[in-house]
Amino acid sequence: MFKLRLNRGKKSSTDFKNKTEKKDKSKIKSTTFTKKEIDLLSNPESYFYHLFHSSRELDNKLKMKQKKITFKKKIKKKMGLLDLLRKLKKNDKEAKILVLGLDNAGKTTLLKYLSSEAPSTVEEPTKGFNVKTVVKDGFKLNVWDIGGQSAIRNYWENYYDRTDGLVFVVDSSDDYRLDETTSVFKILLSEEKLKKVPILVFANKQDKNDALQPNEIMEKMELSSITDRKWSINACVATTGNGVVEGMKWLVETVSKAQNENK
Repeated sequence: MFKLRLNRGKKSSTDFKNKTEKKDKSKIKSTTFTKKEIDLLSNPESYFYHLFHSSRELDNKLKMKQKKITFKKKIKKKMGLLDLLRKLKKNDKEAKILVLGLDNAGKTTLLKYLSSEAPSTVEEPTKGFNVKTVVKDGFKLNVWDIGGQSAIRNYWENYYDRTDGLVFVVDSSDDYRLDETTSVFKILLSEEKLKKVPILVFANKQDKNDALQPNEIMEKMELSSITDRKWSINACVATTGNGVVEGMKWLVETVSKAQNENK
């Protein structure tokens, strides 16, 4: 290793150079230096100046990076989801649609079909939310797909503001969870912010052999008892889109009519 030492007192850089030249020449030849390194090594002051400024430049870069990270964290705290929702502006041809239901019901697959995306072979449960803008029959639909796991349902209410239509997706092949589905659905009906919001129930996964028919689901979920809003139930297969267009057409027409009546 090549070491440098600053001589103090009366000794100058010339003394340093003389000492260096007295070292074994064979050792010096075995090490290759670039021109820049040779210039730095031949002048100790310039060498240490280089080290000082390189270190200071690195410190400045690290401080700037830390400031950017801190600034981004502050921005994220200030710009919460509710703030963003309140800033969304709507016109007469724009509507906000919530897509809710239990996990594994097929909500994300439905959203992908509406936005002309290819469905995944294995769809992972939505841990937060997905949002897509879909143009349907001259309407601009801002469609929100919210995760359906029990731990996430407590946060659904954060998305209810200014909702024009609700799509509730049911896994028709999962008879075991239909009681849970009904319980969650009835809680939505009691929400003040969703009062009078039209509801479209999609009886999804009708391609499964053990899938319940829409009239069976309607009876078990007691849909006929809903009298405070318009509702509809449609059979569908979200992976292929069968029945999806018909259901969404009803929802768009219902939302459009409601907006015209409220003008």
